[in-house]
Amino acid sequence: MATSQGVAPDFTLPVVTSNGLTGQIVTLSSFRGMVVLLQFMEPWCPHCKNMAPIVEEVYHQYVLQSVVFLSVAGPWRNATANDAASFIHNYGSSWAYTYDSSGAVFKEYGVNSIPTFVILGTDGSTIIRLEGEQTKPALANAIVQALPIRQPTVTTTSISTSALPTTVLSATASTATTISNQVQIVASTISLSTQTSRITHA
Repeated sequence: MATSQGVAPDFTLPVVTSNGLTGQIVTLSSFRGMVVLLQFMEPWCPHCKNMAPIVEEVYHQYVLQSVVFLSVAGPWRNATANDAASFIHNYGSSWAYTYDSSGAVFKEYGVNSIPTFVILGTDGSTIIRLEGEQTKPALANAIVQALPIRQPTVTTTSISTSALPTTVLSATASTATTISNQVQIVASTISLSTQTSRITHA
């Protein structure tokens, strides 16, 4: 697991579906305001194949929460856009795929092993980076870290805090402790996997 600061490199790549290249393109920065899960993968990678059903489950869990899933397929071992299309077809992937024919985006992101997942915040900054096979909870927890914190609506009343019943104050303290514990659990469950396939840049 690695975290970093700053806006992730922008890129524009052609879209590929189960039918091949569509003639459309997608630009990463067009998703500003949304959390983005980037997956760098290769169609021949056994670990990417293992991750396909897991990513599919996480996709359906978060797609309605303004989270974008975008896979970048690379050209190593002569992998083509058609190979990526076959992968999408075979695994029934529901999210968007692009094809990096030159490997330039892989290089810009420093990807040397696959799969690599990069989670981007709503401002385009890198929140977390995971390499290798991941569990469903690990991916989900990484996304949770990038999701904006929804602040509760605060209403002004004339009742002072000290006037609140003891049971309300106890419940509030208990809720705060629970949230704190959940944050600690999220931070501790995301781990780096060694189950990767290596790629070599020219």
